[in-house]
Amino acid sequence: MIEDGLDEMAADMEAITKTVETIGVLTEQSGTEMLDLTQANAPMSARLAAIARYAETISAPAGELNAVATAFAERMTTLDSGVRAALGLIEMTPPDERGDEADEFLEQLMSVDEAAQHGLAQMGSFGLSAGAMVRVSRHLRKPVKEISAAVKQLTSAITRMGEWAAKARALAHSATA
Repeated sequence: MIEDGLDEMAADMEAITKTVETIGVLTEQSGTEMLDLTQANAPMSARLAAIARYAETISAPAGELNAVATAFAERMTTLDSGVRAALGLIEMTPPDERGDEADEFLEQLMSVDEAAQHGLAQMGSFGLSAGAMVRVSRHLRKPVKEISAAVKQLTSAITRMGEWAAKARALAHSATA
């Protein structure tokens, strides 16, 4: 049951990473377009139109990012007590009496955390740039709000996951020490 939830969280992290990459590509393309417009000394109306197009193109991925981050955070809350209980049970079991399932569970926790930390690193820098973007145009308010909400939810959930992984690492280390 817990393993299924962790698998779903890993799938969520993959979806989050792909969505962040999509938004990143769109942002890079828009940045190139804006640079070209600036270098061509294009009128402000052309630049504002480019920003509006950019806001429109990132709107759907930003909404998707927030939806997946919300699902991830909800799953985290649901799994938290079960994972902590499982870690407590493993901790009370002498290392030489733990089965392969316990080792696999600890490994899964560490693996999901690693993917989540990578995703969080991407999201953190993304959240900072999103805050700066909102000052550029009102068209960016909604997608930036979605991105910022996703960053906040992920940060909170992944912090909790880091606690799981730290405990899993300590338990895995105690089994090999």
